Amino acid sequence: MNNELDEIDNGPYFEPGDNDPINGRFVNAQHKRLLIEQDWMGYRGEKNKEREEAIFKEEVEILKEESAKNNPLALFYMGVCCVNGSGMPKDSIKGRTMLERAYALGVKRAADFLLMYFGEEALQDKSIVEKVQKNIGRYRFKIDDVAEIVKKMIATEAEGTAKFKLAVEASNGIAKAFVGLYDCLKGDESKGDYEPTEDSYLCLCEAATLKDAGALCEIGEISLCYEKYRDIAYGVESLWEAHNLGDELAGIRLKNLWANDLKNYTDPEYRMKVRADGDDVYAVGFYYLHGICVERSVSKAKMYFEISHKMGCRNAREQLLLLDND
Repeated sequence: MNNELDEIDNGPYFEPGDNDPINGRFVNAQHKRLLIEQDWMGYRGEKNKEREEAIFKEEVEILKEESAKNNPLALFYMGVCCVNGSGMPKDSIKGRTMLERAYALGVKRAADFLLMYFGEEALQDKSIVEKVQKNIGRYRFKIDDVAEIVKKMIATEAEGTAKFKLAVEASNGIAKAFVGLYDCLKGDESKGDYEPTEDSYLCLCEAATLKDAGALCEIGEISLCYEKYRDIAYGVESLWEAHNLGDELAGIRLKNLWANDLKNYTDPEYRMKVRADGDDVYAVGFYYLHGICVERSVSKAKMYFEISHKMGCRNAREQLLLLDND
C-alpha cells in the first residue's frame, strides 16, 4: 500500500477543490495521504478494521495539532468531532466554539453544522468574526505554558531574589513583571546570544496581551528579525498596536520598514522577482487599511489582502471577513 501511495497523488474520489485550505477536504499533506489510503480501501472493498481504526486515531491527532494552529478546516472537523464525541469526549460547548471559529475564518459549511446542531440563533451573532479576531492567534503561545513558567520560578527561586519577586508579581497579572521575566530569561547578549529563548518569548507575549506598549514593540521586532519567530504579519500588527499605545520607537520602525522594504511590494514585477510570500503583501494591505505612511484606502487594502489570501496568508482571510462584515 505504501508503494502505491508514493505513486498515486489522487484518491478515487479526489476533486481539484479538495486542496482548498479553507473549504477543501485536507488540512495538510499528511491528512491527505491518510484519507487517500482510506478511499482506496473502500474503493477496493477491503475490510481491515484494525487499519481503519488506526487511520482514524492518526487523523484525530493531526486535527488536534492543526486546530491548535487555528487551521480553519481542522477547526471545522474538530468541532464536529467534539459535538458528536467522535474520537474524544463529547463537548458541545467546545465543539460550538470551534465551529464558530471555522465559520468566521471562511469555512462555509460550518454554518450548516451550526444550524443543524444549535439552531438558527447560532448564526444570528454578528459579533462572531470580531470575537474570533480578538481571541485567536494574535500571539502564538499557550496561557498554560506561561502559568507553568511562573509557577516553576516561584517554586525554585530563592525568596527575596529579583526573579522570585518578578514571578510573584507576574502571577498577579502585572505586565511589567512579565517584561522583567523576559529580560531575565532571554539569551546572554554579552556572549552574542541575541535570539530570545522560548520561555522568555512566552513571557513577552503575555505582557503584550496585557497591552504593554514596550512588549508589543519588542514582539514586532522579534517577528521581523529572528527566523524562529519570523512572522511579518504579526510583527507589523504588533508594532502598530504599540504605536497606538504611545511607543515612539514602534512608529519609527513602521516608517523605516515601509521606506526600506514594504513599499517595494506594491510593484507586481518586484513581487515576482523576489518571490514574495503572502505575509509581505498582507503587510502592504495593513498599511493601506490604517493609513500608515500612505493615504488610507480600504479598496487598496482589500486588493492586497485578496492577493495575499491567494498566496496562502490566513491573516488576510481574517481581514477580508472583517471588512466584509463592516
